[in-house]
Amino acid sequence: MSVLRFVSVVLLAIWVGGLAALGTIGAPAIFATLESHDPAGGRTLAGAVFGAVFTRFQHVTWGLAGLLLAVLGLRAVLGPRPRRFAVRMWTIAAMLG
Repeated sequence: MSVLRFVSVVLLAIWVGGLAALGTIGAPAIFATLESHDPAGGRTLAGAVFGAVFTRFQHVTWGLAGLLLAVLGLRAVLGPRPRRFAVRMWTIAAMLG
């Protein structure tokens, strides 16, 4: 059961960490670099590039959320239901939304 808890934490860390990395490192670097090379249209190009990166990360997010829901469901089936099971399921669903 502790292995499943560990897997849940790792999946959630990858999900939230990826979003944080995109927002704090990826977007500013993309915008700064492309704006410095082309002051007139760099911002538009940077938006397009970051949109493409974010779209690809969205596919990863769907996979992570599916795995997280599966692990949480498996934990509920194999042992005692995790505390606040419904809250956790709805939180994952809200994060996907």
